[in-house]
Amino acid sequence: MTASTGVELRISGGLAGTQTVEVAVTENGAEALLGVLDKHEIGYEVLDKRLESLPGGTVLSVGSFHLGPNGSGLGQALQDFARAVAPIVPEVTIGGTPYEIAESGAVASALVALRTAQDAEDAAAAEARAKWERGYEMEQGADDSEEPK
Repeated sequence: MTASTGVELRISGGLAGTQTVEVAVTENGAEALLGVLDKHEIGYEVLDKRLESLPGGTVLSVGSFHLGPNGSGLGQALQDFARAVAPIVPEVTIGGTPYEIAESGAVASALVALRTAQDAEDAAAAEARAKWERGYEMEQGADDSEEPK
C-alpha cells in the first residue's frame, strides 16, 4: 500500500492461455472494487494469491474480454471505482505503467494494449499446447506400432 493515497489498483496480464488478466487491489479498496465489478456485471474470481507489495490486498482474475474498445467494460468500471473511493484518488497501474483514472482515454488505450498482449500470449500458449499434443499423439502412435503382435 502506498502512503500517498492508501488505495492502489494494479492490472496486469494473467497466466498465458487463460484469457484472463489479474487485478490486484489494496485491502481498503477491495470492497468498493468488488461492488463495482458486480454492478457492471464483470465476472471475476478471487485468487488465493498474495502480493508482498500489497499487504492484505485482494487479487482477482478477470476475463480479458472485459478490456473492451474505448474503455468499455473494465475501463468504465474503473471510473465508477474512482467515484466509490472518493475523495481518495486511487493509484492505478496497468501493465506496470501508472495512470490517472481521470485520463480515461489513456486508461482505455492501456487496457486495449494489455488485452492485445494477453490475446497474443494466449494464442502462443494454445499453439504450443497443440504442437505438444500432436507430438505426443505421434509418439503414442509410434509406440503402438512397435508392440509385438
